[in-house]
Amino acid sequence: MKQVTVYSKNACASCVMVKKWLTIKKIEYTEVNTDMHPEALEDAVKLSGAATMPVIVVEDSETLAKHISVGYKPAQLASLVVA
Repeated sequence: MKQVTVYSKNACASCVMVKKWLTIKKIEYTEVNTDMHPEALEDAVKLSGAATMPVIVVEDSETLAKHISVGYKPAQLASLVVA
């Protein structure tokens, strides 16, 4: 099973698009809004190496793999979450 976490900001068009894409694909995700939880921004930067939002973390509980995607990249997202 894959767990998806989306680190986002309020005024972020790419964040909206990622969440919309996941919803359309019926993929459950947990959102961590870094405007509401500023301490989470540090976590997102550590995971991605960038201060750009959104940061999407896909964890596979079967393989214990953790994959990171930054920004709105539907093809990359599809390869990470649909399998």
